[in-house]
Amino acid sequence: MFNRILNIAAACTLLLASGCVSTPHYRPFDGSVGYSEALIAPDVVSITFNGDSTHSTGQATYYATLRAAEVAFERNKPFFELYTVDRAYNVKSQTVPGRVQYSDHFDRRSDRVTTNADYTPGNTTTSNMPVVTLEAKLLTTKTERAFTTDDILKDAVAKGVVFGPMVNQAYGVVVKK
Repeated sequence: MFNRILNIAAACTLLLASGCVSTPHYRPFDGSVGYSEALIAPDVVSITFNGDSTHSTGQATYYATLRAAEVAFERNKPFFELYTVDRAYNVKSQTVPGRVQYSDHFDRRSDRVTTNADYTPGNTTTSNMPVVTLEAKLLTTKTERAFTTDDILKDAVAKGVVFGPMVNQAYGVVVKK
């Protein structure tokens, strides 16, 4: 279990350093994309990030981790640990049926009507949308597995991520309307 947590921490650290941020995707859940959270104990929060078909599970994990840092900041917790990280996909398939189009052509010389039929085959597209859920323990003291809230938020702000008003004000983020 400890090795799994270290692997999660290492993966998140790599993601934080990689610059894989596209600002409009970090937002509250709107029915399709975004983060949501639930308090499951006094200092433990469950965070879910639902991505779209352009996100990798790594990006979804990064956004969920950003939300953990933001929640920790809002609750005056300078550190947090990730306990569990579950990754899954919502698979969405869309089928477009085939189509037949008929066209009639009248030939005056022969007084005949010919009918042409053009067939366009249907297709099915499938999108894999990552869903990452993590549990974060919010801490007041640093442990060997803890992330530093300030470091994560500073890095994300430098990459252009726009947070809620409390974090934006603390880090001098100007939000354009």
